[in-house]
Amino acid sequence: MVSSYPPMKCGIGAYASQMKKSLEFHGDTVDILAPYEGDGTFKTDLKGGFRILKLLTFAKGYDRIIIQYHESFFFEKGSDTHTINTVETQIAFLLLFIAMRHRVELIIHEIPYSHSSRFFHFLEGVKWYACPRIVFHTQIEVDKFSLSYFLPQRSQYEIGKQDRYFSRYCDEPKEESRRRLGLPPESVIFLCIGFIQSHKGFDRALEAFRDTSRRMELYIVGTIRVESEDNIRYLHQLKKNASRIENANIIDKFLSDEEFDRWINASDIIVVPYREIWSSSVLARAKVFKKPVIACKTGGLEDQIAAQDLLFTDDYELREIFSEFSSALESKWQSDANHA
Repeated sequence: MVSSYPPMKCGIGAYASQMKKSLEFHGDTVDILAPYEGDGTFKTDLKGGFRILKLLTFAKGYDRIIIQYHESFFFEKGSDTHTINTVETQIAFLLLFIAMRHRVELIIHEIPYSHSSRFFHFLEGVKWYACPRIVFHTQIEVDKFSLSYFLPQRSQYEIGKQDRYFSRYCDEPKEESRRRLGLPPESVIFLCIGFIQSHKGFDRALEAFRDTSRRMELYIVGTIRVESEDNIRYLHQLKKNASRIENANIIDKFLSDEEFDRWINASDIIVVPYREIWSSSVLARAKVFKKPVIACKTGGLEDQIAAQDLLFTDDYELREIFSEFSSALESKWQSDANHA
């Protein structure tokens, strides 16, 4: 398996770790080829130029090669960058697919739908046309891929739900999780969790949470993955805004797998207010714990939700959802108080 890998701060690496454990539980032997920062069986740099062809050496003797694909792992500046290096990487993938025709599959976590030039869009499409096996997480992703590139033959792709390899890192009672995290036992807790960056839309949830019942609390838990100027500024503004809302909290911390699951277990409702996304591992983990979800209608999230979940399309609808929860809680509290 080719992937980023813990202890790297990467959701795809965490996904790969869970997949490895699941495959090994069912009898497979799985080795990891990771970047130098990851704790893989093998380590190397596959980013840029023809470096992906190093995989031909590592792959000898394996009957299946799984690539956890995000273009930032393999392209120096993105697949639409007008450089010879990008062209080399596209050609290298084609050569890899020809050489490993029956053994390789790419699990798509995110790819671009369009490019800044027709030439680079064409190159990207040719690469995917030559790919022996593509794994998408949702049907919506398949549909968008088909509109942007081509409709893959049914034998070329499959839909593998994002939670199919997931298992719990936390099996304690909800009350114990709250106690260990220092959370109020009686509050209704809404949770945004994961790497903090603008496209995650945590600021939307924060703003929509203003003037809600004090019997409900919003926790935004996680930290920035890449310490860019924009991400640092976004986190600073998020903390500043949260300080003005009595029942909103920011926990700036990188979470272990166990801590991540403990927060999900301790919460009542998971909020996924993303502005853009392909699919969400947070939403998938919420399903492992059977937690209801409030999600924005973007990317493949609509295919990941269950009957108990709520979708919103804009900030107004999100405010309305929180307002309805708030009114219901206040009414219930008043009713209980009258009966007491």
